[in-house]
Amino acid sequence: MTLVIATTAEEWAHATTESFVPLTVGSVASDFRGTIDQRVLTEDVQITAVTAGRSNVRRTTRLARTSPSDDLLFAVHLNGEGAVSQDGRVAGLIPGNGVLYDTARPYELRFPGSSRELILQAPRDQIPLERRVIEEACARTFSPTDPGLRVLRVYLSEVLDVADSLTAFQRQDYARTAMDLLTAVLRDAGPTQPTDSLLTLQAFIRGNLSNPALSPTLVATTHRVSARHVYNLFQEANTTPAAYIRQQRLMSARRELADTRSSQRSVAAIAGRHGFADATTFTRAFRREFNITPQQCRETAQVRAKMARA
Repeated sequence: MTLVIATTAEEWAHATTESFVPLTVGSVASDFRGTIDQRVLTEDVQITAVTAGRSNVRRTTRLARTSPSDDLLFAVHLNGEGAVSQDGRVAGLIPGNGVLYDTARPYELRFPGSSRELILQAPRDQIPLERRVIEEACARTFSPTDPGLRVLRVYLSEVLDVADSLTAFQRQDYARTAMDLLTAVLRDAGPTQPTDSLLTLQAFIRGNLSNPALSPTLVATTHRVSARHVYNLFQEANTTPAAYIRQQRLMSARRELADTRSSQRSVAAIAGRHGFADATTFTRAFRREFNITPQQCRETAQVRAKMARA
């Protein structure tokens, strides 16, 4: 058993690099805490439970080139929301769904809040599928309702719990079973069906608020559905995708402005972090939504914080 705890970006970068492959950590929450609970079944196959606060983790082109790896990572998302980017695609994560990414190529993991995942790591050559099938599966969302994924989720959780009591031969057997289950998920369920869940689309949006290119069109193309289908799903929730994107950006920015730990960050910087092209546009939209300016929101939060400390 390997249990690692990190509380800073530097510690998290070291922990994730040691547990998986060399990675960089762009940012974490000021009160960040991350844990990695790992069980090694064989020299090549391992199961890991990862719990972390807000964070942004990347495998850059340079790292993929200088620290090559042929491992595949399949993550079953258990709590919170997030997004995985690879090969120009972005998969939104909600509890219960799954996503595959390939350590041989650059990828990025973004988690806007606390999250927990189970991750199965194994070499590509242990998955008896064509390379194009695996590459096409990367950064595609696997539905929580998929039977194969449901079985794999339970299996990984149980093996993680009992791994310390297994013999070496049992570990090998269980590793082979894990590979068989993952192969079935990738081959039979496959990400060939379009992802059309409103919750999945909303999670994708919340995980990509900092992307200035985020738009209804991007949501549709990423999930391989029509723009009309996206509009129809959001219409059922009495809104539009554009309005939802704008509202979520403003709400996320308001939370950051109200956090006194972000007091050294300028309003313009916060605007940019939440996908607004400039501070003027951000301030105008913020006033329309909340009837106060971003600066007034920040000042009110600071006054409340001082009163609470008094």
